[in-house]
Amino acid sequence: MIVTAREFTSVAEMRAAAAAVHARCLNLRAKPKPALVLVAPQPRPPVPTYPKPIWKREPTLFAEHITAYQVILRLREMQAHGELEMVEFERRSMLEIVMEVLVDFPGISVTDINSGRRTKKVCVPRAIAMYEVKKQRPDLSFPAIGRWFGGRDHTTVLYSVRKIEALRGEA
Repeated sequence: MIVTAREFTSVAEMRAAAAAVHARCLNLRAKPKPALVLVAPQPRPPVPTYPKPIWKREPTLFAEHITAYQVILRLREMQAHGELEMVEFERRSMLEIVMEVLVDFPGISVTDINSGRRTKKVCVPRAIAMYEVKKQRPDLSFPAIGRWFGGRDHTTVLYSVRKIEALRGEA
């Protein structure tokens, strides 16, 4: 860029030159605005949707679905070769099993069993009930049984089952 020095004869001439440079650089004159042109948007192709696999629909442990599938395949294979005979067991409710146990303990109700009390009068029938539920319903997990018995931990159920097994000489 070439800059030349200029001599002014008066202050008015210098101000006029500065105003001309200022107007030229900042372009203060109003420009016409460009007209807006509206264009219709192009339709997007629909995104294909697929059903989610079970391991994405429900929370699972790592590779739990693979392990369960392999177990099912092995059971079917054993059944086909005659190595395994599938036996259906009666699925009684936990309430029925507990009520059957409480017949031997008069004065104790299901509410007492599910309560937080830890007296010997309640703990022994509760432990026997947990043992009977696990024995008659092997499909139920220790956490599921514990939740039914007043929100107890699975280790409490495990302890009760082992304790009654030891008392009955099954352990």
